[in-house]
Amino acid sequence: MSKRNLLFIPLISFLAITGCSKNRTPAGIDAELFTQAQKEDLECFKCEYQESTKNTGHKSTYFRRKYNALAKTVVDSSESINLKYDFPKGSMIVYEMNSINKGKGEKYAIMFKDQTSEYKDKNGWVWSYVNSDNTIIEPASRKGVSCISCHSN
Repeated sequence: MSKRNLLFIPLISFLAITGCSKNRTPAGIDAELFTQAQKEDLECFKCEYQESTKNTGHKSTYFRRKYNALAKTVVDSSESINLKYDFPKGSMIVYEMNSINKGKGEKYAIMFKDQTSEYKDKNGWVWSYVNSDNTIIEPASRKGVSCISCHSN
């Protein structure tokens, strides 16, 4: 076996292990969104966890939605969206999910409206789905491809 092949095998092994990991640590946009989702300035209309009544891809029993001030301008207290208005740039909606009906979230599905982001979907939303331990479930770089089918409404 040549020296070149001996160097090539560890390199490919390293790339396969690090590139295919499901639990990547947030970096860049995912880390920024996760930090914003943890901030205290996000508010909820119904701050108690609600039991999920439909089969979702999130596999969490309980959830609550949080909004930043911009997103709250389009959502009313019953959490209905006023369809006459579009969410303004900078709106953030966070689904905080948990397997128990209390405490801090275990997972965060984050939607951030930014039509200028390289990670935006066709409607200008940046999507990130992370665990509370800073690992990524669905990175923003995938542009919500796994999220949009359920959240297109």
